[in-house]
Amino acid sequence: MAAFIGGFTSTMQADFVARTLSPYLCPENSTAEIITFQTTSRDEFGTELPATGYEMQCVDVNGNIVKAPSPYYAFYWVGLLAAGSLVVSGLLALLFAAPIGALITRLVRRNQKTNTF
Repeated sequence: MAAFIGGFTSTMQADFVARTLSPYLCPENSTAEIITFQTTSRDEFGTELPATGYEMQCVDVNGNIVKAPSPYYAFYWVGLLAAGSLVVSGLLALLFAAPIGALITRLVRRNQKTNTF
């Protein structure tokens, strides 16, 4: 689910992702901006289809490119969301596993006591 959300938001909410990752991927005194360009992709039959490409570049205050455009921001974003989802799922498992396990143990013991002759 995190990979789907990360892939979706890396293009649809590209400016938010760029602002979030800019301090980590861009040199000092530069900011990230997303550039788009027309490209093509192939479907399962090999037919070329029009597509939009997304890349992040780092620019300084004068508008000069200080780091070349690259699509790596999307990979970092998806990885960050995947790692975050693993942490959240681990915490939820610990939070709910112990109480639910204790409840099941009580129910099983209660049934065993009422079924003994």
